[in-house]
Amino acid sequence: MKGLLLLYRDFRLEDQTALFKALEETDELAILWIYDEKEEGIPWALRATSHGLRTRLTAFWHFNELLKTIGHQAFLVVGTYKEVLAALRQQVYPYDAIYFNRFYDHAGKAIEAEAAATGARVCPHEDIMIFRPSEILKKDGTSYQMFTPYYRQWLDRFIRTPVSGEKPELQIRAKSAGVTSASLTHVLEPVSEIDLEPEHPVLKGGYSLMKSKWRTFLEDRLIKYSEHRDFPTLQGTSGMSVYLNTGMLSPRQFVSELIQYPGHEPLLRQYVWREFYMQLLSHHPHVLDSAMRPEYAGVRWETNPDYFEAWRQGQTGVPIVDAAMRCLNHEGRMHNRLRMVAASYLVKDLHVNWQLGEQYFFEQLADSEPALNNGGWQWSASTGTDAQPYFRVFNPWQQSLRYDEAATFMKMWLPEVRSAPAALFHKPDGLAVFGYPRVIADHGASVRMTKALYQEARQGYFSNKEDK
Repeated sequence: MKGLLLLYRDFRLEDQTALFKALEETDELAILWIYDEKEEGIPWALRATSHGLRTRLTAFWHFNELLKTIGHQAFLVVGTYKEVLAALRQQVYPYDAIYFNRFYDHAGKAIEAEAAATGARVCPHEDIMIFRPSEILKKDGTSYQMFTPYYRQWLDRFIRTPVSGEKPELQIRAKSAGVTSASLTHVLEPVSEIDLEPEHPVLKGGYSLMKSKWRTFLEDRLIKYSEHRDFPTLQGTSGMSVYLNTGMLSPRQFVSELIQYPGHEPLLRQYVWREFYMQLLSHHPHVLDSAMRPEYAGVRWETNPDYFEAWRQGQTGVPIVDAAMRCLNHEGRMHNRLRMVAASYLVKDLHVNWQLGEQYFFEQLADSEPALNNGGWQWSASTGTDAQPYFRVFNPWQQSLRYDEAATFMKMWLPEVRSAPAALFHKPDGLAVFGYPRVIADHGASVRMTKALYQEARQGYFSNKEDK
């Protein structure tokens, strides 16, 4: 049997379900990552400037190097799933079966639909969560929309059916299909290995450095996780999100190794937020395109493009927000506490549509992932399930004072005011005497406007429902 394995966010040789099954069950196997930019959500033209895409290209390269050690090779082709799958089968490689891991976002749904349309045997596998969306439901059979009860049932199920720490053995029956760049070039647009360079710094060292970092965190820093995780200068987080979200690290490996160490509960709880948002997307796919809570879909957003641009460039006059955004633009990283602060500022101080911020984070975060990114933004914008109430707004000055009191992080990314006293970083326009931009929005006035805008949207929505 001729098999085809489709890759997406599962770039690993260890504990990769669809890959293992394809290698075991087929006689020959071709391996492909089809980059359908419409479904992926990042234009291919941004590959040099998008940290999110660049990181995945680097992960793919590392994965391919491992594949070569077992006599196989993957190819990256740019095009639509429909066109590439049809051309491949008709003109290059007449595959009989398509293997893939199931994902719940736009790309995952498109892969499944277009694979079925080829007429080949379709072999989907569950791989990206410890428990499938259908395994954790309320008593009435519907999905959870509140995290805490979801987490309780997840934990109860996990205790009863713990994840095995044993890694499945790779059984290789399939030989490489012999598909080459030359054979693909005649009908498709394969991406050369040269185009995958340069390596994104976040994934420097590949799988070996990933394992080293994870071990160091577990042995040295996990015990202080709860105490340190909210402070951007303390390196209190695991740093594993980029590996989980590119698929270099399996969720089973992450969890099974985590629970071997004392004090793992707080990080396990944070991990379960990942599965919570993924199951939410599976049951409510519309969240990627609109507000989860329809009463907030009609908020009248600010249309001044200068506000979004100032936020994007780190020129809002709010040091903690500006430093966070400059770090994101330069490195593709942003501490989770700062993600909440920056998102809240864009939506509730500048009143810019949260979906613009969601897209920008998706393009620029090295660890971006559709369900988690959307869940985080809808939480900050109060449009999602189990979200922060709209009348609760992060005060960026209080946040910087609490989590970066000495301005260590801010001075790192705002060199023009590095010599300023730390106290001035926590006061509106405190740095103006050093030539730093003045704030573009008064926080108190913005909060009052936020409440008015959300109340207006709620009233309009429920009034229309009553009229109907």
